[in-house]
Amino acid sequence: MAAIHVSWLDPHKERTLTIVGGRKMAVFDDMEPTEKVRIYDRGVNRPDYLPFGEALTLRFGDIVIPSIPAAEPLTIECRHFLDRLHDREQPRSDGASGLAVVRVLAAATPSLRRGGAPVTLNAF
Repeated sequence: MAAIHVSWLDPHKERTLTIVGGRKMAVFDDMEPTEKVRIYDRGVNRPDYLPFGEALTLRFGDIVIPSIPAAEPLTIECRHFLDRLHDREQPRSDGASGLAVVRVLAAATPSLRRGGAPVTLNAF
């Protein structure tokens, strides 16, 4: 499930991606100059057997901020493209990846027209 908010008119410039897993969550903030990624050890402790009257307990653990060297994204992308021209290896994202992105973006329009209803993507 995803929620996407895109607006050039929004006065708050945000570029964040949050991924929530069963035991941890990661937040990528492209506007952050030095600490772009944070990994949170947060979750819910749920025992196998939950006796009557027992509540779930929340777990708040450490926050890990991995060191990621600063680099211009377009420079990285162009370097990767040129490297694949020279070594002929499979790129990180190819035509099939591009087609998948276009299909998701194309499905967003009918979903919006139906008030955010899920749209089935055709397999390719």
